Amino acid sequence: AAPIRLVDARYLIALAQDGGRLGRRQDLPDSAFVSLETLRRLRIGSSNSLRIIVVSHAWLTPWHPDPHGDNLCLLAIALRMIVDDRHDSADAPDELQTYAVMIDFCS
Repeated sequence: AAPIRLVDARYLIALAQDGGRLGRRQDLPDSAFVSLETLRRLRIGSSNSLRIIVVSHAWLTPWHPDPHGDNLCLLAIALRMIVDDRHDSADAPDELQTYAVMIDFCS
């Protein structure tokens, strides 16, 4: 397994909308992550390059960083603003709408 896997921002937004909570990396579905194939298609240094958002936050309990999904909901609001602001075109290729999130518990 890769040392770090980048979580797709759209997955986190959908998870929050569904009332979910952050899961451990090993418990997340493959669809939660930005695929290696997508990463390879993105151009380096262009406006179509990958945008990575790094999230660091204190755990709310010793057992789970966000047991009730409160921080996930706040994160999803911010992610939605970023994603919606940059890519309001429905006909943009999927990889141009890729925002990856590095968040310790999930990545």
